[in-house]
Amino acid sequence: MSRQRSAPSAAPVADPTRPATSVGLVIAICLVAANLRTTLTGVGALLPEIERGSGLTSSWGGLLSTLPLLTFAATSPLVARASHRWGSSRLLVAALGVLTVGTVVRSLPSVICLFAGMVILSAAIAFGNVLLPAMIRRSVPAHRVQGISALYVTVMGLMAAVSSGISAPLAHNGAGFLAHRTGLGRGVHRRGAPRLAAPDAGRRTEDVHRRDP
Repeated sequence: MSRQRSAPSAAPVADPTRPATSVGLVIAICLVAANLRTTLTGVGALLPEIERGSGLTSSWGGLLSTLPLLTFAATSPLVARASHRWGSSRLLVAALGVLTVGTVVRSLPSVICLFAGMVILSAAIAFGNVLLPAMIRRSVPAHRVQGISALYVTVMGLMAAVSSGISAPLAHNGAGFLAHRTGLGRGVHRRGAPRLAAPDAGRRTEDVHRRDP
């Protein structure tokens, strides 16, 4: 009679380095994903109006739309080294802060700020594109990585589509991307100047009529 006994199957042991997925973690991942495309997709839809408002030629407009891809190519190789030095979580938070700064800089009424802000926010998005999937693989249980990854890609694509669809209508109503851009900024000054000058012109006309006998 064989003395060999089949060993009982070991129960799956949870990986202590991967905590259970919490609702807050999923919400945070979705919020980060929602900000990785919205600041870029509206530019393509509004590029003709940006060119007209800021006086850019079609060549400069093409460069503006190409800057994100160039910045991605230049910045993405630096993410791994930076994450090893400062940590992925801190670097991702810093990238979101830089993304906010770049959006504000791009909104200033200056063509230089338009291009500089585009480079800054594109660099921040490049860091987010690399760091977020890595954080999902590290922080989410293995059996949920695929589902959470699909969720964040869906949120990112959905927000990009929404941003691209509503940018033009909001800009035409004076509340969109162009409302903070150089073109409309100059347009406000150009429209405001005649209004501010109109009372003075009216007063001068009244003074002339009063002086005439």
